[in-house]
Amino acid sequence: PERALPVVQIASPLAVQIVSTPMHLLGLDLYNRPKQPVASRLSFIAREYLKSTAARFARIGPAFGIGGVSNTFLRQKFQLMGKEVFHQA
Repeated sequence: PERALPVVQIASPLAVQIVSTPMHLLGLDLYNRPKQPVASRLSFIAREYLKSTAARFARIGPAFGIGGVSNTFLRQKFQLMGKEVFHQA
């Protein structure tokens, strides 16, 4: 259980990108090419999906995954230190 939280904190933001990237690409395509047929849109999404998802992983992973794990770890350590300091006084 102790190791599950960091794994989930890193994996969850990345997993969301798998679903959100096609929606993001569709939104960009609708805005930039408003009168294209559905087949053209699906082709665009398929063509751009892997590199866009990789870029989003690279952007989101450090901030929300690793940053979230670090934040949780440091917050717990500082809370424990604070309790020790104030209970000794």
